[in-house]
Amino acid sequence: MYKYVFIFSLVIAPAYSLAQETLQVRFIPPSTPGDPAHSYYIKVIDAVLSATETTDGPYQLKANDIYLVQSRAIAELSKNRKIDVYWTMTSKQRESLLRPIKIPLLKGYLGYRVFLIRAEDKEKFAKITTIEELSKLVAGRGHDWPDRKILEFNGLNVLPVSTYDALFTMLEKKRIDYFPRGINEAWQELEIHSEKNFVVDENILFRYPAPVYFFVHPDNERLAARIQRGLDIIINNGQFDDLLKLYPESQEVLQKANIENRRIFELKTP
Repeated sequence: MYKYVFIFSLVIAPAYSLAQETLQVRFIPPSTPGDPAHSYYIKVIDAVLSATETTDGPYQLKANDIYLVQSRAIAELSKNRKIDVYWTMTSKQRESLLRPIKIPLLKGYLGYRVFLIRAEDKEKFAKITTIEELSKLVAGRGHDWPDRKILEFNGLNVLPVSTYDALFTMLEKKRIDYFPRGINEAWQELEIHSEKNFVVDENILFRYPAPVYFFVHPDNERLAARIQRGLDIIINNGQFDDLLKLYPESQEVLQKANIENRRIFELKTP
């Protein structure tokens, strides 16, 4: 009798230990302290992991020590270093390097782009009626952002910039004429940079496919499956929509965007 009890205990002990193992999930810190967009994604991944804690075990979210630009973050994740999950706009290249969990985290709103511009240029942008006219001005984009190629593919003049924060400096110093931002980002960033003489252009809007997904290392099937299940759970129970309302993509922002009264330029993707 004791022999079988001993064998049974050996069999179940590893399983019990595995069930109690805490899953470490590393992520990048925000580029700017208090960034509400970054906070939103952390709240979503936290809700996802919490929703699956009963079935998959405990977890711990841990910020990396330093911020990584998009290309560096993708490179590190593809090598299974520094971070375990990353959220970003998708592209064919990114999906070839990483494993996407194909549930849009912003319901496509990142593809609605308004412009941060200098206040002195409001009239200049008000007079623009075609994309050919707009192409005479210079847009600023991150050098490793996937929608940089979308703008260039549509004949727009784009100046690639190495870091996110530098784009605001470039706009202030007139190195670029406009900085396209998601409607979920523009007004929040305007507030953060209130000391600069920026406004949100009221006339033009870009629209193009720009889903944001969670990405993990291609071999991290365990985390990918858990995120997929967790997203399904919080979407079905309404928690996802509740979180999205906390993002700077609220009804108030949609009203500010005034989409129906803008000139909409539909951009093609490469």
